[in-house]
Amino acid sequence: MILRLPSYYKEFHCIASECSDSCCIGWEIDLDDDSAAYYESVEGPMGDFMRKHMKDQKFTLRENGWCPMLNEHKLCRIYIELGEEALSEVCTEYPRFVIDYPGVRERVLCLSCEEVGRIVFRKTEKMHWEEKTLPDEYEDTEWTDEEWELAGKLIAARDHAVELLQDRERAIEDRAADYLAYIAKMQQEIFHTVPKEETASEKTPYQCFKERLLCYEELEGLGQEWEQAKKQLEQVYSEEQYETRLQEFLEALGERKYEYEHLLVYFTYRYFMRAFYDENLLAKAQFAVTGFLLVREMDAARFFTNGAFTEADRVDTARIYAKEVEHSEENVELLEDDFLFEDVFTVPELMKQILCTRSADQKMM
Repeated sequence: MILRLPSYYKEFHCIASECSDSCCIGWEIDLDDDSAAYYESVEGPMGDFMRKHMKDQKFTLRENGWCPMLNEHKLCRIYIELGEEALSEVCTEYPRFVIDYPGVRERVLCLSCEEVGRIVFRKTEKMHWEEKTLPDEYEDTEWTDEEWELAGKLIAARDHAVELLQDRERAIEDRAADYLAYIAKMQQEIFHTVPKEETASEKTPYQCFKERLLCYEELEGLGQEWEQAKKQLEQVYSEEQYETRLQEFLEALGERKYEYEHLLVYFTYRYFMRAFYDENLLAKAQFAVTGFLLVREMDAARFFTNGAFTEADRVDTARIYAKEVEHSEENVELLEDDFLFEDVFTVPELMKQILCTRSADQKMM
């Protein structure tokens, strides 16, 4: 079995108390069965303390939103008093996520962690996979010949999709549009499902932006940071200014547009191979593109609000999006439903929104 890791993976180390957005604050963590059983068995004051704050196999957050295991220095009492091996599965793994398919285990990192964002976006070179061979005992699933064949087709499709995104001879908007078109084609070729025929509507890109925002309003658990970002979006954009403000921001961003390449590749690394299980490959490209669109809009809104867009801003807007949207599997599923039924997410409508930042001369080409 092959272990496949993004090229930046090994650089990550939790910065614990130095993190400005601790994953131990504001997030209620479900305990896995083994950890919950172990915590129930711990003796002494530490065991009593844990059980006092456990309910329904979760640690009940304090009034200030802190995990009760977090001490005044923002360090975990379980880690300090019982050791790293005593941490629950979620606390051990986050911000790492894993997916298995024939012959391969992939591990990726989530941009909801600010330290991951710093590692990803400070790099100018292209992302790539690194591989190593795992012992045979890691391969504990008997895959069929058909499953091996499907995995091979998806890997080849993903490799080509990433090549499209990383072609730096072309504008990032053109790359994103070709990426979406290519995945729509692969949906048909690999899974023999044909997206319904659609043509772009007469709606303006700004009207599409407003429709997309309404879909995000239906998601669960969107917090205060999302409310602040939404308020900023509503203040900065209007029908008259939407496209010009995006264009002005991207011109000011200059050579940093590679950050959007990284963002799109990140979404592709994290979600593409889920199609092995649900056969909905197009939805993975729609998720990547809609994430790119909203983060781009959030970036420009912050630029016009603050008069600048720093590297810290880049990490922060990507973190807010990932935290508010990706951290709930229910949210991801709700968006994939919208991709099926809401016209604003059809391939032609998304193409229009991607390409609206091109100059007038480019649009005529």
